[in-house]
Order: sequence, then structure tokens, then C-alpha cells
Amino acid sequence: MLETLKKGLETIPKNSIILLIVHHQQHHEVTSFLIKYFLDISKDPGTYISLNRPYNNLIETFKFDTKRLFLIDGVTKNEFDVPNCCFLNSLDLKKLSLAVSNKIKQKNSSFFILDSINSLSLCHSHDEVLNFSKYFIKKVKSQNLNSIIISTDENDLLLQQIGSHVDKTLNLTLDY
Repeated sequence: MLETLKKGLETIPKNSIILLIVHHQQHHEVTSFLIKYFLDISKDPGTYISLNRPYNNLIETFKFDTKRLFLIDGVTKNEFDVPNCCFLNSLDLKKLSLAVSNKIKQKNSSFFILDSINSLSLCHSHDEVLNFSKYFIKKVKSQNLNSIIISTDENDLLLQQIGSHVDKTLNLTLDY
């Protein structure tokens, strides 16, 4: 499955936006692979937006150096002082949009990974999540950044709509 993902990533032009659909049991393995893959191919740092796992859990599970990785954490409720993380304390779309916009303005990320769109769907309406997704896609496209939007739900109208705004959709659930 990771070999399929790697081949798929290698065929996509630089600065593409990808909708990646993974089986929930593959999710953590795929996420770690993606972050390491993009950190390895770029000299610049990247940004990982976690909407389903807290900062401490992520750092403990990553088996690679995360010094060049900036995290936007929408899960952790108690903020603490970490230089490479922005804690949102919620899945508030306005806070998330502001954090993404601020990070893009800094012009020091070579990629963005949004994990996962399903988490937003749990507490926001279809239209709100679709509007945020369009905003996110527009922002990263304007800066020509590699970007991945991850989902663990393959049969969803929202994904079809988001898929019409991205450069490519990769469905890894077919390999599961």
C-alpha cells in the first residue's frame, strides 16, 4: 500500500493538491509516511494540520526527526509552550483558517497536510466543511504548495465535491 502511495506521489506534478482517501486502519501509517516523504524531498519545513490526534501523541508515534515540521493542533485542549506548534484548542473553522493563513504568509512551508477532513465533518455542517476546504485549496494553490487532504471515508458526497477542486484524488482503500 505504501509503495502504491509512493508511486502515485511520484507521478503527480510538483505543487499539486491531492485528496487522499485511506482506510482508517492504514491512517497512522500513511500519515507518518507522507510527512517523512515530503520532509525527505524538500529542504524546507512543512506543516501538518492534525484534527484528530493531539500533539504529544503525534510526536511520540513519529519515528523520524520532526524539527522541520510545524504542527497545527486542533485537538489538544491545554496549550503548552512548544516552538513548532500552534494549538487551536478546538476545531473552530475561523481559528483554523487564521492559523493556515498565518502559516502561509510566513512562506516557510513547502507542503501542507490536512488530517483529516472527516474530523471537521463531525462538528460542522456539510456546507461549512466544503467552504473551508475550498478556502484551504485556494490558499495553498495561491502559493504553489504541495498539499494533501486526508479522508478515511470514501463514499461521501463531500469528498466528491472536494475532489472537483483538487488536482488528483488517490484512493488507497482499493489496496486494502
